[in-house]
Amino acid sequence: MKLFISSILGIGCLANVANASVAAQDNPNLFPFVFNGVAVFNHPNWNTQQPRDATMEGENFFCYATEKGYLSFGWWLDASPETDYSHCRPDSPDYVWYEYSEKIECTEMGCKAHVVNYWAANNTLKFETDYVFGDANLALSEVGTLSTFYRDEERGPSAVGTRHVLSSTSSTAPDCCKALKTLRKVKDRFNLQLSFDLEDICPPRETVKKPWWSWGRSPMVEGCDSEGDFHKDLR
Repeated sequence: MKLFISSILGIGCLANVANASVAAQDNPNLFPFVFNGVAVFNHPNWNTQQPRDATMEGENFFCYATEKGYLSFGWWLDASPETDYSHCRPDSPDYVWYEYSEKIECTEMGCKAHVVNYWAANNTLKFETDYVFGDANLALSEVGTLSTFYRDEERGPSAVGTRHVLSSTSSTAPDCCKALKTLRKVKDRFNLQLSFDLEDICPPRETVKKPWWSWGRSPMVEGCDSEGDFHKDLR
């Protein structure tokens, strides 16, 4: 069964949570995992019904996805060449919104998730809706995995998005840990009672060479929750 969650939410029915962080190094589509996603929403102008009058809204976000649901935080952005996205960092405390879902239903054609999205500044509900999403398998994964989705509501917007997995290789381990730390802070700040845990699924960092007088290479550092200066303030 090929599901969109294996693309943008990273749910794979062949893995279990206990070993997903290890298996994800060979297959980043296994749950749970952390990723950085971007999407462009198309809000049609239902009065003129002209494509040129549509409103394009972009978003950049970080997400922790499981087979039960997901938690994410991010920013709304102008979908234009002049947009500055440098503030969209995995460790930024200035995210504009947070969103989560604890109800996802899937078929071979795609999935539907009931989601709630809140403004982070005052913790007020921005919207509550159902997302319907599916894969757009158009090219090799190296090119990027595209996903299509829309809000299942009258005159709701549609969107196209892609994602970059942070929890599959050691090269992205630092950003994975930063995102995980921020996601845990989101959960604590807004007292979210989620049906899943934000476990440390980030991969070990890259090995480093020992001094010339030592033999071999240093062992790989464990995930974000291991001891050390890099990880000590994760929680």
